Amino acid sequence: SAYEMGIYDGSAAKAASPKTKVLELAETNEEEVDTLIYRKWLIVSQLISAENGGTITFGTNKIGYSTLDVPGGAISEDRLFTIVHKTRGKRDIFLFPEGIEFAEDVTLRFSLEGLSKRQKKHLENLRLWYHIPDVGWELVPSSSDGVWVTATLEHFSRYAVGSDS
Repeated sequence: SAYEMGIYDGSAAKAASPKTKVLELAETNEEEVDTLIYRKWLIVSQLISAENGGTITFGTNKIGYSTLDVPGGAISEDRLFTIVHKTRGKRDIFLFPEGIEFAEDVTLRFSLEGLSKRQKKHLENLRLWYHIPDVGWELVPSSSDGVWVTATLEHFSRYAVGSDS
């Protein structure tokens, strides 16, 4: 529950926004989390093997299920990966540990299910964007087939799906 994860502890929740609390938790998380939904935030954590890699599936029936595929050899040691996915609005994705870089390509397949009517107008033009703090958004090489946006990630950070036109 949100109480067990430390997201909502009464007085502290009044001082920080839900987004701040969720991101602080994700950044410091040391335990696997099957799926936790708190307000408009979904959190999933999974231990990924350096040798075998792994796939993290995250989402809901309403927004579809996305995947993060990590091949064996992409990381040098077993690591806990945490995904924070905004389930409404712009549907940003925060990937932790932030800044981790990969020796092999890591693939994100982002479900386009559950987008708003406005967002669905140009499904084929949707791409993945990377947020650079204090600079803005940069296009990540990616493609859309109208059902998924697929991208190869070089590192973990904050990402979002948006039109390239």
